[in-house]
Amino acid sequence: MLPVTQLSRADSTSNPETLIIMSASPCPVSLETPPSLERRLWMRTRTCLEVFCQYKTGANEEVFVAGQVVNISRGGLRILSCQRTEPGTAFRIGIADGNDGLFTLLMARVVYIASAPGGQWFVGCTFTPKLREEILVWMQSIGKEE
Repeated sequence: MLPVTQLSRADSTSNPETLIIMSASPCPVSLETPPSLERRLWMRTRTCLEVFCQYKTGANEEVFVAGQVVNISRGGLRILSCQRTEPGTAFRIGIADGNDGLFTLLMARVVYIASAPGGQWFVGCTFTPKLREEILVWMQSIGKEE
């Protein structure tokens, strides 16, 4: 709440019981909720790309989870997965380079989890470090929607 700098009675032309409250701000104060701001630094691109995620549990057990990248940017990606992965989990994302059995590994961390249709989960991730532009372009080219 802004500090109040002056309280005064209304002038004689209006209701004498009305108080006028002036804030310390020179700008009018809006009581409406402001619209949510887009906080992403990079534009997201819709894609359809199969990946696997690998991470270790607290008991040091390796877990492999298959998923599908739904959208991607230099800052992160959203994966549709049948397994819930908790926020804060650091993991590797494997992306097949082609039919030769080779794949590229990227590092990421789960930022949020949201339920998806069919008992699946949307897993929002941030890349650690941020994705280089040439890798993003490559991923977008192999994950084009059909």
